Amino acid sequence: MEVVQTIDELREALLELQRTHPNHPRQLVPTMGALHEGHRELLKHAVAQGPTVATLFVNPLQFGPNEDFDRYPRDLSHDQEVCQQEGVSLLFAPFPQEMALDQQQFVIQPKGLIQHMCGPHRPGHFEGVCHVVMRLFSLTQPDEAWFGQKDFQQYRVLEAMVDELALPIRMHCVETVREADGLALSSRNRYLSPQERGSAVAMFKALDQLKQAIEAKEASALLQKRRNELHAQLSVAGFRLEYVDVYDVPTLTPVLEPHPGQPLVVAAAGWLGQTRLIDNLLIDTESI
Repeated sequence: MEVVQTIDELREALLELQRTHPNHPRQLVPTMGALHEGHRELLKHAVAQGPTVATLFVNPLQFGPNEDFDRYPRDLSHDQEVCQQEGVSLLFAPFPQEMALDQQQFVIQPKGLIQHMCGPHRPGHFEGVCHVVMRLFSLTQPDEAWFGQKDFQQYRVLEAMVDELALPIRMHCVETVREADGLALSSRNRYLSPQERGSAVAMFKALDQLKQAIEAKEASALLQKRRNELHAQLSVAGFRLEYVDVYDVPTLTPVLEPHPGQPLVVAAAGWLGQTRLIDNLLIDTESI
């Protein structure tokens, strides 16, 4: 595995990758580092499909002024070891100046897909994600790109960006990897105190209850009552909740009364102490 940190080095390495793997679709796994088993799953899927480029870049544009950019975990040697073990061909860990963020003149502005869920709570976040991922797409020229379901709204926004801008990239969303008790793996889980870690699984349990209620075809009035109950449960568990609801997958708008065949996602976000957690579960209503 080759490790590069400048754009010139990246371009040379990509030419060599093309020479040694002709006619093989190039895979991309963009990450912010602090790699865990969830990232390993993305890398395994990508490597199985072709020569894989992984990127490590903690993107300052997607952090708000009071968020955790400065303390976000960084461990290049660990991340490099994970990528090596999973068979990554090329690791791009750019120096900050290579991303030219201080020279930004253009903004990719998502619209409807960020009106709900995390969008209202993190102004500017998705614009920052789109800017840096678009730059990584341009630099690495992948045929396919891999993202995790835990950040489902991010995935949908990027999927829509690829579609609207007619980028020749096939997008993949890989199911969330979880701890034994159901907690979604996240680089931020390490912030949790032992007590908070014990409470954190309440988010997954609440989403699972809401998913089961939808699969049981509960009436809309009963679903609303259940939403309110789950909101109260999460508050008792210590969450400062931002949202817990049911959303339409194509539009990410709230759904009051699910319809047969409508793809849905139940999603939640909230704070435990100083740690913001998110999670979601997809629902295939075709099978209900």
